[in-house]
Amino acid sequence: MIQTHGYDSTVFAPEGVLTTGYAAQPLANAGILVLQAAEQVKGNASAVAETPDEAPFDQDMLEGAIDALDRRGLIDHTKVGLHGFSRTCFTTLYFLTHSSYPIAAADLSDGVDYSYLQYLVYGGGASDERINGGRPWGPTQAQWLARAPGFRLDHVTTPLRLTAIGPHSVLEEWEPYAGLRAQGKPAELSYIPDGEHILVKPWERMTSQQGAVDWYRFWLQDYEDPDSAKAEQYARWHKLRAMRDSTTATSSR
Repeated sequence: MIQTHGYDSTVFAPEGVLTTGYAAQPLANAGILVLQAAEQVKGNASAVAETPDEAPFDQDMLEGAIDALDRRGLIDHTKVGLHGFSRTCFTTLYFLTHSSYPIAAADLSDGVDYSYLQYLVYGGGASDERINGGRPWGPTQAQWLARAPGFRLDHVTTPLRLTAIGPHSVLEEWEPYAGLRAQGKPAELSYIPDGEHILVKPWERMTSQQGAVDWYRFWLQDYEDPDSAKAEQYARWHKLRAMRDSTTATSSR
């Protein structure tokens, strides 16, 4: 499983340097290799940050990481998980909508995707226009259709779990969630109404981090926690698995 945001080589961080959805040590304890990727484009100093080249750059980096681990015999390349948080929700969702590499499960937590709904809701941000090559209308519309993840959700085959933190975040996560569900594809939206962006309260962290552990173990290892309190969760996920199998079979015909 690849964590895509916040790497710091100087910090001892068994879960990852963040608390929202990151749970590196529990996943490693369960036999899942966890890679904490370096910060994607090294901040705004990078020549490709907030340009149309940013997401392809990150895609190449992640594909290279998967290839390197696969060559070393450390992973099964058909069972890779991808976790996005905040800024790298865009990185992750772009990968799912543009890369041919199979991702067995993905998780997005409280972040931006630089796509159409967020552009409208938050007033047409300059970052969205720089990343997508202009405004989503007129002569640059075709670039949005080719780049913005929301217009390419038909390419997604990965089960996707999204976590919204606060009411505004529901709108942030709504386009990928609703777009996948409208196509009969597996997506789940978890809502933490009063949390901070980087979660602090124990219940909120448990919901986010343990939820991510359960999600990745279900899809990568076919594992279900025997705790009876989670029976309803797994009942939902079995339905999502049936949706995935159905859409995969349809797309392969």
